[in-house]
Amino acid sequence: MVNPDGVIIGNFRCNLQGKDMNRRFFADDDETTLSDVCSEVELIKAYMRENLAGNLRMFLDLHDHSKKKSICLWAPKPADKYEIARTKVFSLILDDMTDVFRLEYCRYINEKTSKNSARMYIFQNYKLPDSYTIESSGFGFETKNEDSNQIVQFTPEHFLEFGKTLALATARHLDINLPKNSEQISGVDIELDFGLSPHHSLPSDHSSWMHVAEQVKLRKF
Repeated sequence: MVNPDGVIIGNFRCNLQGKDMNRRFFADDDETTLSDVCSEVELIKAYMRENLAGNLRMFLDLHDHSKKKSICLWAPKPADKYEIARTKVFSLILDDMTDVFRLEYCRYINEKTSKNSARMYIFQNYKLPDSYTIESSGFGFETKNEDSNQIVQFTPEHFLEFGKTLALATARHLDINLPKNSEQISGVDIELDFGLSPHHSLPSDHSSWMHVAEQVKLRKF
């Protein structure tokens, strides 16, 4: 957790200084916002420059959402149409793997209001389309049963299960071969495999990504 000082006093966005840390990742690039620089953010950026330059395959920033139900993701919108399709593949994987994730709530846009967010910082500085904010309701999720569409309150077990699903979905998306018994994967293994592996490029055959893009259109993404 990056924001324990804010969370402990009841804040869900701001730290103890009252600063929204997910709107400070480009603060040191703009002289007019130098007063908004957060030490925690600068430490994260320094660590990434020193340890992850050229080795980052995916960036996941996990957030609580105060209004939406269920879990979704927000991602940048690359200029390349194949990279756009690739970013949408990840949400399709998650949507297929768990009932708590809602595909229709996902967003793929370079919003001006989010230009200083962590996912946009990673996308622009590391040229990484697989840069996502995972947004989770703090209350519950909508069931995918069209007949009932009930809201189920989240429990700790739901979040623990989604954490496992997120790790497995990441492995599928990055083509990482996991042991047959995935229960044996430790947090360290996931960090090493998913965070520090050599950067991979898009497959030479783009037809599969375009097929997914067509699926996205059909599902009114």
